Amino acid sequence: MVFKSILLITIGSLFIVAGCKRLGHRGASAEKRAEWAVKKISSELDLNEDQKVLLNNIKDELLTKRKELKSMGDDLSDSLLAQVNEESIDPAELNSLFESKESQFTEMRSLMVEKFTEFHAALTPEQRTKMAEKLSKIKKHKRRHRRG
Repeated sequence: MVFKSILLITIGSLFIVAGCKRLGHRGASAEKRAEWAVKKISSELDLNEDQKVLLNNIKDELLTKRKELKSMGDDLSDSLLAQVNEESIDPAELNSLFESKESQFTEMRSLMVEKFTEFHAALTPEQRTKMAEKLSKIKKHKRRHRRG
């Protein structure tokens, strides 16, 4: 179950938020990578105007949520640094911080699953087939490169 969730998040991130770094987008902002990903998906799946609007709305919503979580991550770093500077570490406080971070991850995962489901429902059967073929190709590519 966890693996399926992680795979779904990875796929959603790849298609909606992150873009594809191996195509020259290293160092680009999340917004630029997301714009690139939306254009690529729109082109590859031959999306109609309504589908493009939906995909852009999903991208915007996920980027907004990403910014919220990023600022919360900065708070976690600050709290960890404060703990390091103390005489001793407070395990209860650290556990509380990490539980909060896990909660944020769960919230983001739920949103991504919801948006991925929404996007999938808007696709035609032919577009779903194209998307499955693209994801399969990406999976094979990653497997080849992981074997090293």
